[in-house]
Amino acid sequence: MRTWVQKAKAFLFSEHGRFLVLALLASLVLFSGVAHAQADQAFNNVTAALCTIVKYLKGPIGLGIIVLMFAIGGISLAIGGRNAMPLMIGAGIGGIVIAAAPYFAKMFITTNENLPAACSGVIN
Repeated sequence: MRTWVQKAKAFLFSEHGRFLVLALLASLVLFSGVAHAQADQAFNNVTAALCTIVKYLKGPIGLGIIVLMFAIGGISLAIGGRNAMPLMIGAGIGGIVIAAAPYFAKMFITTNENLPAACSGVIN
């Protein structure tokens, strides 16, 4: 029976352990003051990209994607019968996710910070 120290050493020297150590080192660099300005700009870029995606999904493009998913699922259901049911279920779940995109964005992006210009009128 292996002790917890042996198990920890085995994990750290495995492929997943090396990835964990590199991720921890990268997070230390990001949370230190060294990369704060670059990380702040990177997060602003990610926030702007998310707001742009949400802006498109709120409008007719999102509705078009939902209709297209259900059309493809309906055609597959007509051709494949019951075997295409998972595709229709996936289309329904995807439609729900697209319809709820602004609410998901509000969960991850706070409105009390300085948001990029792409977020004006999207999250508020």
